[in-house]
Amino acid sequence: MTSITKIGTPSISISEDGFITQGRIGLDTSARTFTELKVLGTGDFSTVSLCDWHSPDLLANIPLSDMEIEPTRRPVISGMTFGRLVAVKRIRHSYAATEADGALAIATVKVPQVLPPHPNIIMQHDAFLDVSSPDDCNVYVVLEPMEGNLYHLTKVRRGKTFAAGLMMSMFHQLASAIDHVHSHGYFHRDLKPENILVTTTGLKDYSLPWPGSPRADAGVKRDITVKLKLTDFGLARERGSPGPYTQYVSTRWYRAPEILLLSKHYTLSVDYWSLGAILAELVNLAPLFPGASTIDQIERIVQKLGSPVDGVIDDDGQLVDGGSWSEGLALAADLGFRFPTVTAMRFSSFFDPDISPLFIDCIRGLLAWNPAQRFTAKMCLEHEFLLDFQKQEAELQS
Repeated sequence: MTSITKIGTPSISISEDGFITQGRIGLDTSARTFTELKVLGTGDFSTVSLCDWHSPDLLANIPLSDMEIEPTRRPVISGMTFGRLVAVKRIRHSYAATEADGALAIATVKVPQVLPPHPNIIMQHDAFLDVSSPDDCNVYVVLEPMEGNLYHLTKVRRGKTFAAGLMMSMFHQLASAIDHVHSHGYFHRDLKPENILVTTTGLKDYSLPWPGSPRADAGVKRDITVKLKLTDFGLARERGSPGPYTQYVSTRWYRAPEILLLSKHYTLSVDYWSLGAILAELVNLAPLFPGASTIDQIERIVQKLGSPVDGVIDDDGQLVDGGSWSEGLALAADLGFRFPTVTAMRFSSFFDPDISPLFIDCIRGLLAWNPAQRFTAKMCLEHEFLLDFQKQEAELQS
């Protein structure tokens, strides 16, 4: 296994016109040397590899990542002396890329640069243009390494549900990361399990049952502890940036109804919908709305939430379906589509009876038809369900 040396610009800074380097290509360049250990994933636009980073010393003042703290997580390769583990993302497009590809690469680099550090957002160590071949200047982004992603984690569970305390921890980490992104002027637009990275950090005995569960039996359930990190900001946009926005964003199963109906002026509420769909999948270990096409996706949402005509209120004054959404009816009419007439079942019926009603309330709030009525990430953090969790965590750390 041989080291790879790339001749890159010292760093990339961003202007509204695109990539601006600190120096002309061919001048003021420096070598990056690393060894590729394993390909972690390949997509349409990029490849991500786990690498041993040799030089320059980007990480001298950066604490070890969760993957590096535990030596047994390092790949065992005979005769190798490791420097620091990193993930290197290579974005496959030339310096004079198409407008669409260039925008994706710019956002991938820019957003992690401008966001203040957060424990649940991936840390970016470096970004550079490979100028070894002036006709094909790939963009390289150097990130902290993680074991896998949330999609991988749910698959390896093999039907074993997450402990209540673990679900609360993951919910808190995700809501905190999304609130951080939104609070600093961006929305992600591509939230899905594959874009939430995971590293397991140990084992823990979690208390039973769920908070607010009708079950009375106490006890503990041993399960993993995890660190979650939000990644892949290629489709992120600034809040308040002028539309029209791209209509094909996010993976279909996590795509908000307003995007499915081709709205060009949606808001950061699309991230809240995606969060609700992800949380439901984590609880059930199966997607809530696994549509095979756009129409099928909308119809599956209707089957769960009811038609967005009149919200159904229960005896306690609580909304039990997805509520009403007049703008959505107009968007559908513009497309020649009519929502099926369906009365929703009680939302809690889609979950195990042991699941906390407080948690189900959060998911239902995130999955409101009307974007203006969805729970925000901040509302989730301030919800009774997560306030109890935050209190418990504070007591453990005191």
